[in-house]
Amino acid sequence: MGQLQTLIEEFLHNMGIQNPQVSAVFLGTAAKIQISLDDAGFMIGKNGENISDIERVLKLLAKHSNIDTVFSIDINNYRSEREGKLKEYIRKIARQVVTTKKEVRLPPMKPFERRIIHLELAVHPDIITESKGEGDNRYVTIRPYNP
Repeated sequence: MGQLQTLIEEFLHNMGIQNPQVSAVFLGTAAKIQISLDDAGFMIGKNGENISDIERVLKLLAKHSNIDTVFSIDINNYRSEREGKLKEYIRKIARQVVTTKKEVRLPPMKPFERRIIHLELAVHPDIITESKGEGDNRYVTIRPYNP
Protein backbone atom coordinates (compact mmCIF):
# COMPACT_ATOMS: atom_id res chain seq x y z
CA MET A 1 0.00 0.00 0.00
CA GLY A 2 2.93 2.35 0.65
CA GLN A 3 3.56 3.41 -2.94
CA LEU A 4 -0.16 3.68 -3.72
CA GLN A 5 -0.84 5.66 -0.54
CA THR A 6 1.98 8.07 -1.37
CA LEU A 7 0.62 8.53 -4.90
CA ILE A 8 -2.89 9.29 -3.59
CA GLU A 9 -1.62 11.66 -0.89
CA GLU A 10 0.51 13.55 -3.45
CA PHE A 11 -2.44 13.76 -5.85
CA LEU A 12 -4.69 15.18 -3.12
CA HIS A 13 -1.97 17.61 -2.00
CA ASN A 14 -1.56 18.83 -5.60
CA MET A 15 -5.33 19.43 -5.67
CA GLY A 16 -4.95 21.68 -2.63
CA ILE A 17 -6.51 19.24 -0.17
CA GLN A 18 -5.13 19.77 3.31
CA ASN A 19 -4.53 16.88 5.74
CA PRO A 20 -6.38 14.04 4.03
CA GLN A 21 -6.52 10.75 5.92
CA VAL A 22 -5.84 7.85 3.53
CA SER A 23 -6.26 4.25 4.64
CA ALA A 24 -6.77 0.89 2.94
CA VAL A 25 -8.67 -2.29 3.58
CA PHE A 26 -7.50 -5.27 1.55
CA LEU A 27 -10.06 -7.73 0.23
CA GLY A 28 -7.94 -10.48 -1.23
CA THR A 29 -5.69 -8.85 -3.81
CA ALA A 30 -7.82 -5.71 -4.15
CA ALA A 31 -7.76 -2.65 -1.90
CA LYS A 32 -10.57 -0.37 -0.85
CA ILE A 33 -9.05 3.05 -0.26
CA GLN A 34 -10.85 5.25 2.25
CA ILE A 35 -10.12 8.98 2.02
CA SER A 36 -11.36 11.20 4.84
CA LEU A 37 -11.51 14.97 4.30
CA ASP A 38 -12.88 17.94 6.21
CA ASP A 39 -14.84 19.38 3.28
CA ALA A 40 -15.57 16.55 0.86
CA GLY A 41 -18.56 17.94 -1.05
CA PHE A 42 -16.56 19.01 -4.08
CA MET A 43 -14.54 15.79 -4.12
CA ILE A 44 -17.70 13.66 -4.00
CA GLY A 45 -19.68 15.71 -6.52
CA LYS A 46 -23.29 15.33 -7.58
CA ASN A 47 -24.34 11.70 -7.13
CA GLY A 48 -20.70 10.72 -6.56
CA GLU A 49 -19.64 11.68 -10.08
CA ASN A 50 -16.40 13.28 -8.96
CA ILE A 51 -15.38 10.19 -6.96
CA SER A 52 -15.63 8.13 -10.15
CA ASP A 53 -13.57 10.66 -12.09
CA ILE A 54 -10.94 10.92 -9.35
CA GLU A 55 -10.74 7.14 -9.15
CA ARG A 56 -10.23 6.92 -12.92
CA VAL A 57 -7.40 9.48 -12.80
CA LEU A 58 -5.76 7.73 -9.83
CA LYS A 59 -5.89 4.38 -11.63
CA LEU A 60 -4.19 5.93 -14.66
CA LEU A 61 -1.54 7.51 -12.45
CA ALA A 62 -1.00 4.19 -10.65
CA LYS A 63 -0.62 2.33 -13.95
CA HIS A 64 1.83 4.97 -15.19
CA SER A 65 3.77 4.54 -11.93
CA ASN A 66 3.83 0.74 -12.34
CA ILE A 67 1.59 0.19 -9.32
CA ASP A 68 -0.44 -2.90 -10.11
CA THR A 69 -2.77 -2.95 -7.08
CA VAL A 70 -6.45 -3.21 -8.00
CA PHE A 71 -8.30 -0.61 -5.95
CA SER A 72 -11.41 1.47 -5.53
CA ILE A 73 -11.76 4.67 -3.58
CA ASP A 74 -14.38 6.02 -1.23
CA ILE A 75 -14.49 9.52 0.18
CA ASN A 76 -15.97 10.09 3.65
CA ASN A 77 -17.83 6.75 3.30
CA TYR A 78 -20.06 8.16 0.53
CA ARG A 79 -19.95 4.99 -1.59
CA SER A 80 -20.34 2.66 1.41
CA GLU A 81 -23.42 4.53 2.57
CA ARG A 82 -24.79 4.68 -0.98
CA GLU A 83 -24.25 0.93 -1.34
CA GLY A 84 -26.19 0.24 1.88
CA LYS A 85 -29.12 2.40 0.78
CA LEU A 86 -29.08 0.87 -2.71
CA LYS A 87 -29.14 -2.68 -1.33
CA GLU A 88 -32.09 -1.82 0.91
CA TYR A 89 -33.96 -0.26 -2.04
CA ILE A 90 -33.18 -3.20 -4.33
CA ARG A 91 -34.44 -5.77 -1.82
CA LYS A 92 -37.71 -3.83 -1.67
CA ILE A 93 -37.95 -3.79 -5.49
CA ALA A 94 -37.18 -7.53 -5.63
CA ARG A 95 -40.06 -8.26 -3.22
CA GLN A 96 -42.32 -6.10 -5.42
CA VAL A 97 -41.29 -7.99 -8.58
CA VAL A 98 -41.90 -11.38 -6.93
CA THR A 99 -45.28 -10.28 -5.58
CA THR A 100 -46.60 -8.55 -8.71
CA LYS A 101 -44.75 -10.76 -11.22
CA LYS A 102 -44.07 -7.59 -13.23
CA GLU A 103 -40.73 -6.31 -14.53
CA VAL A 104 -39.27 -3.14 -13.00
CA ARG A 105 -36.93 -0.88 -14.94
CA LEU A 106 -34.59 1.11 -12.73
CA PRO A 107 -33.24 4.55 -13.67
CA PRO A 108 -29.82 4.81 -15.35
CA MET A 109 -26.98 4.12 -12.93
CA LYS A 110 -23.23 4.11 -12.75
CA PRO A 111 -21.42 0.82 -13.41
CA PHE A 112 -20.54 0.27 -9.74
CA GLU A 113 -24.19 0.70 -8.76
CA ARG A 114 -25.41 -1.73 -11.43
CA ARG A 115 -22.81 -4.24 -10.25
CA ILE A 116 -24.09 -3.94 -6.67
CA ILE A 117 -27.62 -4.69 -7.89
CA HIS A 118 -26.56 -7.73 -9.92
CA LEU A 119 -24.48 -9.14 -7.05
CA GLU A 120 -27.15 -8.46 -4.42
CA LEU A 121 -29.88 -10.18 -6.42
CA ALA A 122 -27.80 -12.99 -7.96
CA VAL A 123 -28.75 -15.30 -5.08
CA HIS A 124 -32.47 -14.54 -5.41
CA PRO A 125 -33.93 -17.56 -7.27
CA ASP A 126 -37.22 -15.88 -8.24
CA ILE A 127 -35.82 -12.97 -10.24
CA ILE A 128 -33.44 -12.11 -13.06
CA THR A 129 -31.47 -8.89 -13.48
CA GLU A 130 -30.21 -7.53 -16.77
CA SER A 131 -28.35 -4.37 -17.76
CA LYS A 132 -29.62 -2.64 -20.87
CA GLY A 133 -28.95 0.61 -22.73
CA GLU A 134 -25.72 2.35 -23.64
CA GLY A 135 -23.28 4.69 -21.90
CA ASP A 136 -24.79 7.05 -19.34
CA ASN A 137 -28.24 5.67 -20.17
CA ARG A 138 -27.42 2.10 -19.09
CA TYR A 139 -29.93 0.75 -16.59
CA VAL A 140 -31.00 -2.48 -14.88
CA THR A 141 -34.25 -4.35 -15.29
CA ILE A 142 -35.46 -6.75 -12.63
CA ARG A 143 -37.97 -9.32 -13.78
CA PRO A 144 -39.56 -12.48 -12.41
CA TYR A 145 -37.87 -15.77 -13.26
CA ASN A 146 -40.10 -17.87 -15.52
CA PRO A 147 -38.53 -21.28 -16.16
